[in-house]
Amino acid sequence: MISPFARSVIDEFGPLVPKPPDPDKLETLLLRNNENPFGTEHCRYPGFGNDAMLKLPESYLNWLRSAEQTHHAAPLALNASNLILTMGAAGALEQVFKAFFEPGIDRIALTPPCFGVFSRLAAIHRIEVVAVPLTGPAYDRLDIDAMCESQVKGVVLYDPNNPVGSRLNQADIELLLTRFEGLVILDEAYVEYSRLPSNLRHLETFPRLLILRTMSKALGMAGLRIGAALGAERFIEPLRRVQLPFAISSVAANAAHAILAHPAQIMRGIEQFRNARDALYQSLASLACVSAIWGGDCGFITIRTHSFSNVVRALRACRIEPLFNPEGLHDCIRFSVGTAADNERVIRALRSIN
Repeated sequence: MISPFARSVIDEFGPLVPKPPDPDKLETLLLRNNENPFGTEHCRYPGFGNDAMLKLPESYLNWLRSAEQTHHAAPLALNASNLILTMGAAGALEQVFKAFFEPGIDRIALTPPCFGVFSRLAAIHRIEVVAVPLTGPAYDRLDIDAMCESQVKGVVLYDPNNPVGSRLNQADIELLLTRFEGLVILDEAYVEYSRLPSNLRHLETFPRLLILRTMSKALGMAGLRIGAALGAERFIEPLRRVQLPFAISSVAANAAHAILAHPAQIMRGIEQFRNARDALYQSLASLACVSAIWGGDCGFITIRTHSFSNVVRALRACRIEPLFNPEGLHDCIRFSVGTAADNERVIRALRSIN
């Protein structure tokens, strides 16, 4: 059974690609995929050859379980039916738009300042956007009354937020999930960088919640372009029905599966990142040109400066190119976290204008 929130046309669809045979039936001769058996080592479609595509969902779920245990969270009751792998987190949201929102009819609430690609995707799919801005000095509070009164079919949240980097107020998230009667889509692209738990724990209690993840950020696999959507099976099934065939390549699946086999190594990389981020945050916060700073719990740091033009000139003179005025935040600059040498180069450039 699929969710009644799905578009009516979805009921008529099945998956575009039939499931591969069970492992105990590998002797089956498959002559349906129009492959070239005389081609390269990559001649088979993902999941139908000797690749890790069939194992990748479970290896990713195992990573999620181990990551949540570091926060002393309850074990996650998730299985492969609660997960679909996608082309990055943005690809996951595009599938959500295609599966659940009727073009020219349905509306969705976004919470600026937020990742601009999502409003662009909404425009491409002819979904009207209702802006419900974040509030509070840390951009971490939700206007729940406005969301519930907006007559939208869904709400997209970002936790941590991009471009600010704040974690959303957890009580606000739980209240919204309790009161709002539509879909809640929660982008957690940067959550592994946080020292706070994720929102995966809400999936069992709030079945209208969909969580978007990516392996591009903290897991260090940006070049593989793999994301995921997680939720109740009846919400994941419509996403399968709108996904184009073989969305994840065998090359990416093999590489990701091999990396996920070493969760301790991934966690060491995340902890190294956190330490570099914390050091950069403290250095930036000490500068006279910085009037506000955010991102101590995310994958980047954003500052506001009262000397914006001078800061821009100083950074560009040192051939440093962060993101200026990210997502419309005026007089602000978003810095990705680099190596110790990279971060020290940033601080030297900004000290030159103090």
